[in-house]
Amino acid sequence: NLNTETGVMIRHPALASEVEASIEEDMAPGNSWNPRTENPDGEASPLKRFRLFYWKALPLDPLL
Repeated sequence: NLNTETGVMIRHPALASEVEASIEEDMAPGNSWNPRTENPDGEASPLKRFRLFYWKALPLDPLL
């Protein structure tokens, strides 16, 4: 639910600067959470949590 990894290559300097500034803002300490004291998954709707539980219960296809 909280996978925040991404990769991108931007060759336009102005756009790259805007993206960098946005990422820096998103990564600010005030925008993070502490996994020891907070549960962001608790903010998900019951339907979303059920779907996640359902898909985790299915066996994986070894051919994928």
